[in-house]
Amino acid sequence: MPDRPAVFLLFAGDGKPYLARTSLLRRRLKRLLGDSGRASKLLNLGSVVDRIDYWLTGSQLESAFIHLELARHHFPEDWPRITRLRMPAFVKLTTDNAFPRTMITTRFSRGLLYGPFASRAAAERFDAAMLDLFQIRRCEENLEPSPEHPGCIYGEMNKCARPCQQAVGIEEYRTEVGRVEQFLRTDGASLLEPVEQARDRASTELQFEEAARLHERAERIEAVCALSGDLARTLDRLAGVAVTPSAAHDCVDLWFLIGGRWQKQVRLALSESAGAGQSMDHRLRDAVASLKPDGEPRGEHLAILTRWYGASWRDGEWIGFDDHLVTLEHSPYKLEVTAGADSTDDDRTRWTYFDILVDHIDLKWGTAAALPQGDRDDIDDLYRARTALDEVAINGALALRVGAGGVLDSTHRYDVALPTNQFPTFADDMNDGQQQRRTAFWLQHRMQWGRGVRIPLVAEIHLAKAAGGGVHGWDLKRKLISRVA
Repeated sequence: MPDRPAVFLLFAGDGKPYLARTSLLRRRLKRLLGDSGRASKLLNLGSVVDRIDYWLTGSQLESAFIHLELARHHFPEDWPRITRLRMPAFVKLTTDNAFPRTMITTRFSRGLLYGPFASRAAAERFDAAMLDLFQIRRCEENLEPSPEHPGCIYGEMNKCARPCQQAVGIEEYRTEVGRVEQFLRTDGASLLEPVEQARDRASTELQFEEAARLHERAERIEAVCALSGDLARTLDRLAGVAVTPSAAHDCVDLWFLIGGRWQKQVRLALSESAGAGQSMDHRLRDAVASLKPDGEPRGEHLAILTRWYGASWRDGEWIGFDDHLVTLEHSPYKLEVTAGADSTDDDRTRWTYFDILVDHIDLKWGTAAALPQGDRDDIDDLYRARTALDEVAINGALALRVGAGGVLDSTHRYDVALPTNQFPTFADDMNDGQQQRRTAFWLQHRMQWGRGVRIPLVAEIHLAKAAGGGVHGWDLKRKLISRVA
């Protein structure tokens, strides 16, 4: 029996099993089953236990998952008491009311949920501070607006738009609620960024008093955002991965959280023989390629997250997914699209489009029309004619290797040996004469090729999804979505 962390079950006849977890399995079982030979008040099950099941674990997080699932299976009516999990608190923005408001809840229901928070008190502090930035109501009654409504102290303090007294209509009030929703969905950026831009503009225009006032407001918004903690997100954006030690040798366990629900663990081997010939990035992508959101959010899963993340005994690292990485399907890279009237850098405009799910990319051999038009500005005038001839010869040789289909095989290498690429690359091993010859070769190479050979490759990006984004000045979103099969 190994003396390692584990979760175990002790069975005695037809009754309910004894479920527990421990950091030292052999010692714990010896205490429970061994005969000390003297009277003791400690629990001793040695005379009644007829079966032992155990699961070795590598981390506190794994122990919590196994303990939870075993408790739900063997004690369906009593598992909350056995696991002692406290459901995390969320700030909820109601949407099923004509005059929405915020409230603190531990239940998943209709509305926008923001969290989880370490405690209900933490959620209440954030909620109160956030509402000071807006003018939505704090009362809990179902409003029946009337000019004769007595109102409340927050309306008198100008901290509420007073829809109860018909000071604003439903549409005006819902506009303010929309600002609150954007504040939560962007983690405060929708309110903070315009204030910072206005502050910087006032400072540039030497309006220092206005800049100081805006700076104080920016600091106030930042203080509110800090109250949310490290985990809080809107529930649909709550995603990340916990990296923990593994029970297996030379491995780590990856526990992915998607949409408020833990997924099956991914075990990643770290030994030198594992994944030979593959980069860590490639191995990670292969490991998580099949992960999909698996059902609705589960409160007990988020309870495990908040308990583990906030504990002094946490034995792993949490990596949250930001920048619209709502699910693991989304590539953690940003796609840069460059467009312009010609090939000069000054005339190009770049957009970064977030939240793109790329299904696959095909590289194809294109025609000369795929090459940038106009004279090259990266080579010397003396070499323009020679470079053009060499480029035609190189592209002709490559076209023969690619074949009639024009599709590049991702498993095949297409090497190009440039006529001027003949200089040594290790300067430390050269004498002065060799260094001079190397410099001369290098200068010739740069004068003839500049940024390199122009090859007519066309990348066809096949998208599985395109939504959201930060596109300005050009309807890139429409063009990308139109490419979806």
